[in-house]
Amino acid sequence: MDRDLLVQLLEDRPELKTLPQTLSQIISLARDDAASANEIAAVIAKDPPLAAKLLRLANAPYYGLPQPTASVKHAVVTVGVQQVTALALASTVYSLSEQATGPLDRVAFWRDALSVALASRSLAEAAGRFEPDAAYIAGLLHHLGLLVLSGSFPDQFATIWKDVAQHGQLVARSEAAWGTNHALVGKFLLEQWGLPSIVSEAVGNAEMIFSANSNYDDLHPAQVVALAADLSPFALLVSGNSPQAIRERHGKREILRKNLGVDAATVQAIEADLFADTMREASFLELTIGDDRALLYEANRLLAARFAALEELLRENQQLHRELRRGVTTPATDHNRIGRLEELTTQLRADTLALRESVLSRDPTDMRMAKAFSRLIDLIDRTSEVSGGDEVEGRLQLRPTPAT
Repeated sequence: MDRDLLVQLLEDRPELKTLPQTLSQIISLARDDAASANEIAAVIAKDPPLAAKLLRLANAPYYGLPQPTASVKHAVVTVGVQQVTALALASTVYSLSEQATGPLDRVAFWRDALSVALASRSLAEAAGRFEPDAAYIAGLLHHLGLLVLSGSFPDQFATIWKDVAQHGQLVARSEAAWGTNHALVGKFLLEQWGLPSIVSEAVGNAEMIFSANSNYDDLHPAQVVALAADLSPFALLVSGNSPQAIRERHGKREILRKNLGVDAATVQAIEADLFADTMREASFLELTIGDDRALLYEANRLLAARFAALEELLRENQQLHRELRRGVTTPATDHNRIGRLEELTTQLRADTLALRESVLSRDPTDMRMAKAFSRLIDLIDRTSEVSGGDEVEGRLQLRPTPAT
């Protein structure tokens, strides 16, 4: 890691080096076991916009208060010190992102950040190995380094970002350009800000390639964030819709899930809630992640990606059946390829069902979207029955509908 570069980044951008006084005090108190809710509330009360956001969050249905509270101290006790820290961090980083220049889409950044934060907290609760509110902070800031690199090297970042969108390998391309990557930049910055090491380590290691049975306690936080990032319906980068890409994502997800000891049904349930939960969280935190038209466009884009993935599976299925008819494959090869296609189809169906539940929870009356999902699921169910030929070519085309 090019530490000299990281130090220079802070020197060139003093707004990253010096935190607002309120956030600095909250982080300091959060790390002090002797600090009281009264002390934290007194700091927050000096920042009326932050106090208002905290009260709004504490009165959210998630916390189940029997009646609304107007007490900042009560709000601190209700949501917990870590969540107070997360709220202050979100407000600060959101302000920094609004002031920053560079090619990174800030709205898309925050959609993904909130989604990964929520998924990280839920996965941590399910796994029981990472404090849930600390997991939320790590998930919220897991791509903080992207904001820094985008703002510090806008032209170079834009070139790399465009290339990565087509070919992947974000970490490798970043390290080739700068001698570091966004995860390590984020980790370095969080260390400078004085956040707990478990949070900074989770951010710094989240881009690692984890192997099966990586059950070391110090790697669990990073694996929580990595799996949460994989579940996000608003991922900033997706590795493509080819059968190989689907297979790799599924394999990565399964390794992380098993390493964390979380069952598949729990992961699917977390994924199913993310679209709607992210929008609610943005409302509580008063963060802009797009209006209804923008979110509808995003849902269309996600649905189109599923159709594109199904097209690829159909093509591979058809190719297999044509080879079977010509007798150009061996029985062992046939069995392995059919098994892989069945596994990919099953995974695509599960992902699509989760996405449907999440998107339609926003607006159950959206019949156009409901019909599109029903059509896609029906086609997925029939994929394994396609026996070859080209009669289905081009039949699944669907592209995102522009927001109007």
